[in-house]
Order: sequence, then C-alpha cells, then structure tokens
Amino acid sequence: MSLEYQRICIVEKFINPSTDNYIVPFLKHVGASYERVSWRNLDFDHKVDLVFIVRYLSPKVLKWLSRVKPRRIFYFMDDDLLDFSALKDLPVRYAFKLFTQAYVYKRWIQSNTTILVSNENLQRKYKGSLLLPPNPVWLWNTEIRYTGDYNRSPFVVFYHATASHREEFFWLAELINRLQNKDVFFEVVVDKNLARVFKGLKNVWLINPMDWHTYLNFLRLPYRNLALAINFPNSFNLMRTNIKFFNNLYAGVVGIYNTHFPKSEDLKKYNAGFVLDLDLDVWVERICDVRENPSTLEKIFENSTKLYNVYSENALKLYRNTKLHILR
Repeated sequence: MSLEYQRICIVEKFINPSTDNYIVPFLKHVGASYERVSWRNLDFDHKVDLVFIVRYLSPKVLKWLSRVKPRRIFYFMDDDLLDFSALKDLPVRYAFKLFTQAYVYKRWIQSNTTILVSNENLQRKYKGSLLLPPNPVWLWNTEIRYTGDYNRSPFVVFYHATASHREEFFWLAELINRLQNKDVFFEVVVDKNLARVFKGLKNVWLINPMDWHTYLNFLRLPYRNLALAINFPNSFNLMRTNIKFFNNLYAGVVGIYNTHFPKSEDLKKYNAGFVLDLDLDVWVERICDVRENPSTLEKIFENSTKLYNVYSENALKLYRNTKLHILR
C-alpha cells in the first residue's frame, strides 16, 4: 500500500526538534499525510497503519499501541539512547531521563519496531536500522541570509545547548573568562542548574531554555555575529548529528566547531565554518581575529549555504531509499 493512502501517526512526548528535523521532512517529501500526537493526547482508538515513535516511550504509549494495533511501528533516535555505557558521559538527571524513557524499553524496541537513526555512525552500530538524515523542515522556504553587521556593537557570540553538555559549559566558562577584557558579548542558553558555572563573569547574557517553537523564533533574531559548537569527544557525543550547523545557518551566522563535531570534515572541505582543536588559546585567538576582521565571515556563510544544499539533496535521495524499505 502506498504511503499516501495510509494513516500515519507520529507519537512524541511533546512538540520537539527531532520530529521537525527528521520525521516530518521525510513524510512530507514522500507525500504522506500524518498526524502528530503528544503523550497526553493518546486517547483515541481508531485504526492506525504506521506509527513513528520519536525518541521516548512510556507505559501509556505501549498501552495505546496495544489498542490501535498498527501494521508497523518505527522507533526513531537521533542520539544513542539504547547503549547503557553511553549514559555515563551525561549529567545524572539527563542520563536518568534517557534510561527511564528509552533504554529500559530496548528489548521491546528491538523486538517490535524498525529502528530509524539520524546518522551513519548509529546505522553502523544498530544493524538493520534505516537512515533518516536531517533536512530541517523549518529551513524550507526560509530566506537563509547572513545577518552579521560589521559595525554592530557589541560583537555577540552565542552558545545554545542542553544540560547534556555539562562539560562543555565548564569549558565555555573558561573561554569567556579569557575574553573578559575584549569587546565580546556572550549569549548562553543554559538551565538553572548549570547557570552557576558563569557566576562572576561579565559580558554574559544567560537565558533559560525554552520550548522548541519559541526557540526557533528566538534563534531568528538578527543581532548575533558568531556561533560556537562545542562537542567533547565522549561516546555519547560521537553518535550525535550535525544539527547545530543547521541552527547556525537559520540564525544567519558562521560557526566555530571543534574537530569532534559531526561531519567536521565537510565543514573544512567547503570552508563552511571554523574547525578548531579543543584548545582554549586557539579559540580565543580565532574569536579575537574574527572580532577585528568580521568581513571574513560573509564568504564563509555563503559556503555554508552551499553545503546545506548538498546535505538537502543527499537527504532527499536517502528518503526515497528509506521509503522503499518502509513499503516492504
């Protein structure tokens, strides 16, 4: 049966970026209709042909699945949620969430679903999984433009991350400390438990995490000059995807990435961002250099748009291949 004529349901804990970055782009591209249902709205019993579970599970979701009896169930993950050893690299609270809402269901997932993953590393690890690379729907029909202003003051550098990046926040605090006497302002999205890391530092604007769609609107505000993407080389991070590249493109800025950032070789090949070792002195020097010579950023941003087009074209090819597997 063609996907166009099947009833498809996306089950997500709440509206989240994973659905918009991977599942929705795939379904839209293959011409499928779908409905998005949060956990709190799983109160219907009508027939569903295909179900896409995004990241997390709960007893309520399993009970609902037993009622609607879908023909096929797909489980999507864009982090390594099914490896207990990877959780050791995460803050306790975040690790507990992944353990209780993903890992404990590992046996059920492997027995009852087809696993969808976000990148090649996860696909190699989980044999038989299908690849859904990112092609963020929020970038479609969006004017991607460079928003840097050479004469703008202050020079704004931003780092937006979740609590899963605890070590990175400590590293960032030291980076900011070394730039206290420079004309550089930092914008950091950080939860209240990690905000204390930045206590006593000046020229730092700390912002509470926000819901996904609010964050997209916030990211689009055109006052930033440079983005930071810090990815420590632990087992969990090595399975991540390069979503921050797309975020930076949406924000209209160039990013500084460390060498362990996913697909950093592509960034170097296209000169679509600065790729540096995790050396504080090197990052301080590069930020200061860009601060003094901001006109260099516009060409790099143009290269970023070219790389985005390559990623988008490749994603659409893989979506067609994945569709064939889903229809089997």
